[in-house]
Amino acid sequence: MKINHFLYCDVVLHMVKIGRIFCKNTFGINWLIAFFLFVAAAFALTRAAFASDNQDVNLVKPTCPSQNFPEFFFVYANSETIQRTFLRIPLKVQWLDLDVEPEPKPVVKKLKYAQIRFPLLPLRAEREEKSLSLRIDKWSENKAEATLFKQDTGYQVTYFFVKNECWVLTAIEDWSM
Repeated sequence: MKINHFLYCDVVLHMVKIGRIFCKNTFGINWLIAFFLFVAAAFALTRAAFASDNQDVNLVKPTCPSQNFPEFFFVYANSETIQRTFLRIPLKVQWLDLDVEPEPKPVVKKLKYAQIRFPLLPLRAEREEKSLSLRIDKWSENKAEATLFKQDTGYQVTYFFVKNECWVLTAIEDWSM
């Protein structure tokens, strides 16, 4: 997690001071137990708040479905939970604004976790219902691209992945016309 260590520690120390005062005045003789519960809750909430705007979204390190991209992508494409877990925040999303004159113009946004709508990649049932197909365009040891498309139409969305400890989605480009 990329968090300024000193800022994080400062927040936790202030929470400890507030907790000590609150628990001592509220719970009397059992203040020590209440104090530890307060600090644990404050620590978890603080960590979650920092994580939501940084690249490490999860507080518990998840298990990578596979180091092999085709195997990873098969699991990714069929699980909303895996899609929520293995992505880099902010997520770069690019699409064509078809309403701009005289011709469509690309729009790029970087989305925070709270701004993302899941599933990012339609799950199998929806793909079958809409006659959408998936293909892996290219992959190497640490980069991969896959495309969601509909045959004989202008529908085409490309998903970009990188691999560190596991594969993560870094960007989506929707070039649909």
